Amino acid sequence: MASSEKGFYAMSFLLSLFGAVAVQKNVRDLALFKEPLESAAAEA
Repeated sequence: MASSEKGFYAMSFLLSLFGAVAVQKNVRDLALFKEPLESAAAEA
């Protein structure tokens, strides 16, 4: 396998890893953001 091909696959792997982590963090943050609003609405 050529060196440039290895680099391409390495960058593809790292970008997919970054994408997966970014999505997980966004899902977590959205869940935390919605939770206080729902509990505040239930108390009012």
